[in-house]
Amino acid sequence: MNKNLTLKHQNIEASLPLYNRFFKLQRRVTKQFPHENIQWPGAIGLAEWNSLSKLKNGGYYCTPLNSLAFAWTGTDGEHFSFLVRNAKITERSPIILTVPTNYDGTCNIVVAKNFRTFLRLLLRYGWFELTELGYQPQNAIQAFLESSRVFIQQQEKKPNVVQREVCAFVSGLLDLPPYFYTEAEFKSLQQKYIPLLKMPEGYTAEHRRL
Repeated sequence: MNKNLTLKHQNIEASLPLYNRFFKLQRRVTKQFPHENIQWPGAIGLAEWNSLSKLKNGGYYCTPLNSLAFAWTGTDGEHFSFLVRNAKITERSPIILTVPTNYDGTCNIVVAKNFRTFLRLLLRYGWFELTELGYQPQNAIQAFLESSRVFIQQQEKKPNVVQREVCAFVSGLLDLPPYFYTEAEFKSLQQKYIPLLKMPEGYTAEHRRL
């Protein structure tokens, strides 16, 4: 289903059926886990998910102007966005992670080539490990390559048993098998898409280091 969205007075055509399916799974999740008080998709641990009609630019000094944010971690302004190209976002649009407080490195990382791949990573590893791509990419990628690790256990960021079960259920429901990608593929994503980002006025070249 297509909807017209507006970003800086420009009509953005959005065709994201998988996003809509994912966002509207509350009834299926509740039926599967009737004794748990689960609010989908908040059960994954992200602080905010926007419905398709509420996608908006993240608004930070380092958020690309040609992006629409759909999810927020609740930590230091970190958010995930679709890259807008040719006034469109689709299932094939790359997913950008913006980390405003990463002053010593790049504030924008391309974490997945499309939304489906993003979900395959997110449902297996959790959002915390994805954000680590912005701070310690080599460590995060190494974790992705360790196929035995269903979730990255890190301090207070540990997902609980219910989260694991919910993510496994949704992965099966939407046919989203685990995804693993290499350091070479990660670098290729950056080289291909980072140059396409349109940055706000005043955003300096130093912030674009890879």
